[in-house]
Amino acid sequence: MALSLRKYSSLTICITVVTVMLLLILLLRRNKTISSESDISDSIDSERSAELTEEKESKMTAVIALRTELRELSTEADNVTRMRSILEVLNKQGTLENWLDRIPDEYRRTIGNGSLIEIHPNMKPKEASHLFYKYATTMQVKCPRAVRVGTNVDGGWDVCLSEQYNVKTPCLVYSIGMGILWSFDYDITKKYGCANMAYDPTIQKISYKPSELLWFHDLGLAGDNFVDSHNWTMRTFERLLELSGHTEATIDILKMDIEFAEWAAIESMLVEVSLRNVKQFVFEFHTKELKRIRGKTSSSDFTYYWLLLRGLDAIGFKIWKFLPNECCPGVRCCGLLHFININYIVR
Repeated sequence: MALSLRKYSSLTICITVVTVMLLLILLLRRNKTISSESDISDSIDSERSAELTEEKESKMTAVIALRTELRELSTEADNVTRMRSILEVLNKQGTLENWLDRIPDEYRRTIGNGSLIEIHPNMKPKEASHLFYKYATTMQVKCPRAVRVGTNVDGGWDVCLSEQYNVKTPCLVYSIGMGILWSFDYDITKKYGCANMAYDPTIQKISYKPSELLWFHDLGLAGDNFVDSHNWTMRTFERLLELSGHTEATIDILKMDIEFAEWAAIESMLVEVSLRNVKQFVFEFHTKELKRIRGKTSSSDFTYYWLLLRGLDAIGFKIWKFLPNECCPGVRCCGLLHFININYIVR
């Protein structure tokens, strides 16, 4: 009986040892498989990261090359000649061909003949004015969800908050030129939770932070970097982005009301390719009749303004709304234009 028990005990021990060894082998194989899968996953992640880095570097190389080419053209003295050359380069990019067929149905609309308009300096000013406003009031796309941010009077702005353009935390807004009307700026931060970079050198305030998400800067927007006769520090949009560390950040909304300085600022934006990460752009434009202090707008002026709007169109900014602003009784001198960047919705 004792011998039988010893044999049984020895057999049990052998079975146990074999079982443990088998379990160890299986465990080692499993760890090797996991390690192999992890290596594969790491390899895929590494390859994807390399692809993204390569893609980003490729895009930046293209941006730098385009910017260099455009800057070479910006030395041309005549506004119209210069903008025609710039527009020709922008149109050659060809990234938005057949764009109307490549955007979601809810954004599509039948475009009138405003896109066929041609304005040139040899026209009579009245005809050039008529064609410019016809172009500006030809809507190119729809906004499925338009929302008023701020008050319903001066100081509030309409923005497109449909699915692809909706603002969700974290979101970033640039608000340039507010004067004493800050309802948009407070609304976009408090109601929507967006960080808001606000700029206006005309209101005699030092740079400070009015609220948790609102930064005010005593700087102005212009077509170049300089200090003007009022001792206001003026910067291009690209330089403002650099100063705030937002050169490659997505700007959900760019809002601008800078009293006739918008034209030079927009040309600079086109030349510096600084609107590439802006999802929507709203601004008030002005002609020389503003406050009757700059004289009359010539046919050359209207041609220049039209070419600038064509430049915005070429890089993907399509008009979804126009609002008149009768700043001068009996004279058309202002208007609000609302654009979305269709690069964010083209398929």
